[in-house]
Amino acid sequence: MQTTLRLNKELYREAKAQAAREDLTLTQFIDDAIRQRLLGASAQHSTSLRTYRAGEPLRIDVKKNPLPGV
Repeated sequence: MQTTLRLNKELYREAKAQAAREDLTLTQFIDDAIRQRLLGASAQHSTSLRTYRAGEPLRIDVKKNPLPGV
């Protein structure tokens, strides 16, 4: 599907440069960004994990503290 988007010039430049660094077309980059945003709206970004040593749940926010290599 084709559509017209009006983007801020700086945002466009940054998105295009990042897409190139990731070896993606701008269309692929924007598709991925929208998909991630839509999934994020329905999914919670923190998860409770039980730690047996401390006995309390461990809260991890992957947006604020991304895991290395992920």
